[in-house]
Amino acid sequence: MIQTSFAKLFTLMITLLGLAACGHSPTIQEYSVGASPSEEIQKLDVAMTSAYRDQVDMLAPNSFENAKVSLTEAKSQLDKQKDPAKTLHTIATANSYLKQAIAASQVAHANIEEVISARKQAIAAGATKHFDKEFMATDRQLREVTSDLEKNEVASAEKNRTRLQNEYLNLELLSIKTESLHSAGETIEQAKTEGAKSLAPRSLAIAEKKYRDTDAFITANRHDAQVNVRSEESKALAVHLLKITRASKLDKKTSSEELALRNENDQNLASEKDAELQAKETVLKNQGEELTTKDMQLAKSENVLQNKNAELTGAALALNESNNKADAEKEFNQKYETARSEFSEQEAEVYKQGDALVIRLKALEFPNSKANLKAANFSLLAKVEKVIKSFGPSSVVIEGHTDSVGGKVVNEKLSVQRAQAIREYFIANSVTDSGKISAIGYDYQKPIASNKTPSGRAQNRRVDIRILPDKTTSL
Repeated sequence: MIQTSFAKLFTLMITLLGLAACGHSPTIQEYSVGASPSEEIQKLDVAMTSAYRDQVDMLAPNSFENAKVSLTEAKSQLDKQKDPAKTLHTIATANSYLKQAIAASQVAHANIEEVISARKQAIAAGATKHFDKEFMATDRQLREVTSDLEKNEVASAEKNRTRLQNEYLNLELLSIKTESLHSAGETIEQAKTEGAKSLAPRSLAIAEKKYRDTDAFITANRHDAQVNVRSEESKALAVHLLKITRASKLDKKTSSEELALRNENDQNLASEKDAELQAKETVLKNQGEELTTKDMQLAKSENVLQNKNAELTGAALALNESNNKADAEKEFNQKYETARSEFSEQEAEVYKQGDALVIRLKALEFPNSKANLKAANFSLLAKVEKVIKSFGPSSVVIEGHTDSVGGKVVNEKLSVQRAQAIREYFIANSVTDSGKISAIGYDYQKPIASNKTPSGRAQNRRVDIRILPDKTTSL
C-alpha cells in the first residue's frame, strides 16, 4: 500500500516536471510497425470520450484540443487510405497529447478541486440548459485559468479560485430554482393575465406567498429532499389559483372568489358523501360473510394501521433529520462568511471543502529551516483560534508544507515540526480538546506554486488549518 502511494506521488512529480519542461510538445511514443490504424483510432476514441467525461477538455484545454485535432486528422488519413505508417504517427501524436492533457488535469485537480466540483454540480442541476450563455462565459474564464496551469503558472488559479467556485454555485442555485418553480411561476402569471388580482385576490396571495417561501427555502437548502415536496405544493396552489380564477370569471354578476371556493368545497363534500355511501354499501354487502373472514379483515386492518403508523413515524424522523441538516448547513455557511471576514487577503485564504473549513495561512512565517513561532505570528493565530472556537467542538488538522529545497527527509521533518508547533500553541490556549487536534507534515508533496522561483517557494512554505465540526453539534 505504502509503496503504491509513493509510486503514484513519484509519477505525479515526474509529470509536473515534464509539463514544465516541454510545455505543449510531448514526446511522441510511436506504434509498432504491425499496429492497426483503425483499431488504434477506436481505442483512442474511447479514451477521448472518457477524458471528456472527466472534464479534461476544460482542465487541460490546449493539450486536449491538440489531441482532438490530431485524432481528426488521423481519421481523415485513414479514410483517404494514406500511408499506414504516417497515419499511425498521427495517432501516436494524438495519444501523446491526450496523456499530457490527463497529466495536466491532475495538476488542475490539485489546485482548483473545489471549482471542478462546483462545475459538476451546476451541470447536474441543468445550468447548461437554463443559463447556457452565463455557463459558457464562466467556462471561458475557467479555461484561461487551466491554460495557465498547463504552463505551470498557478497565480491565476490562486487569484480566481473562490470567484469561479461561487459563480458555478450560483448557476447551480438558479438552475435548481428554475427546474423547481418554473411551472408554478408560469401558472401564477397566467392566472394574473386572466384577472386573478380582482377575481381571486385571496387565492393569489396564498399562491404567491408559497412561491416566495419555496424560493427562500431553496436558497438556504438547495440539496434538501424537501425541495421537491415544497415545489409540488407551490405548483398545486398555483393550479388551484387558476381554477378559482376561471370559476369566478364564468358569471361576473353572480360568481365571486368566495362563491367559487364554496362551490369547490361543496363538490369535495359531495365526493366524501359518495365515498361514505359506497363504504356503507360495502359493509352491508359483507355482513353475511362468515366470522372467520371478518377476523381476517380485522387483522389485516390492524396490520395496515401499524404500517401506516410506522410510515408516519419514519416520515417524521426523516423530516426532523432533514430540518436539522438544513439548519446545520445554514449555520455553517454563516460561520464560513464570518470566518472569511476575519482575515485580510494578505493574511489568509478561507474556503469550504466538503464538510470542512480550510484556512490557508499566507502571512504565517517561520525562521529559515526552523519551526519556532515568531511573536509576529501570534495575532494571526489568535484570529484562527477565534474561528475554531466559533464552530464549537471540532476536529482540527494542522497541515505543514515546505518548498522542495533541502530534500525530502529534511522537509518532511520540518513540515511535521512546524505543524506540531502550531498544535502546541492551540493546546496551550485551550482552543479545543487536545485529543481532537492533529498535526501532519506533507513536506513538498502538495505545492500550490512553482518551486522554481523564490515567490513560488514562498507560497509553498505554508500551513493549512482544516476545521471539521463534530456531527453531534448543531453543525
